[in-house]
Amino acid sequence: MKYYQFVLWIIGGVLQVMVLAALIRGAFRKFPFLFAFCIILFLTTVVEIAATTEVGLLNYTYYYYDEILRQTGILAIVVSLILKSAPPGPKRAPFARMVIAGAILFWLVSLWACHNERVGHWMNALDRNLSFGSAILNLLLWSRLMVYRSRDRQILLISSGLGLQMAGQAIGMSLIALSRDYYFTGSNIAVFSSFLCSFVWWRALRRTPAVEATRTALPPIDRTAPKRNAAGSSSSETETGS
Repeated sequence: MKYYQFVLWIIGGVLQVMVLAALIRGAFRKFPFLFAFCIILFLTTVVEIAATTEVGLLNYTYYYYDEILRQTGILAIVVSLILKSAPPGPKRAPFARMVIAGAILFWLVSLWACHNERVGHWMNALDRNLSFGSAILNLLLWSRLMVYRSRDRQILLISSGLGLQMAGQAIGMSLIALSRDYYFTGSNIAVFSSFLCSFVWWRALRRTPAVEATRTALPPIDRTAPKRNAAGSSSSETETGS
């Protein structure tokens, strides 16, 4: 079982590095919140692995702090994608302010409503609420993107990857809550859904620099140059000859 855990850590770490590499090649300018989240995800994963291997058991308080930080990052990603997919116009700025204020208010209300003297209980409840809120917003985003003909394929794939991860985590945590006998199955479903999310993100982000480079490399069209006919002579030469 110990070697199996190391294999999962290696797979997860490789996928996270692949997504970060794709973002660093240029996509981080378009998705700064996703870039910040991937950095946080990588660092918290390294800290948790180090704590587990050194001590043998990760302190649950640190785990919950890391998890709250990651869930907050996911909520910020979904909000940023909603704002990025909003159509331009005079209503965009008020819509952005409303979405940002609503997300901040939801986070603060969840923190207040879930507060409890037992740290594990209120952090677990806060993590659950943030995950549920992010899932609802992501579902609305995905549904909205599917309606648009001119939808952004990258945003759609990033949203789809988040949806796969959230669905897998919900199924896995439900199995664990149902019975401790399903702990191994539930935890593996949650882990592999996060792997699938990272792979979808990598697929969505890896070709952005190539497309931009191709567009930049195309020479500008000189509309002042004379047009040539099928014989190879220019239209100005033909008129002079006639």
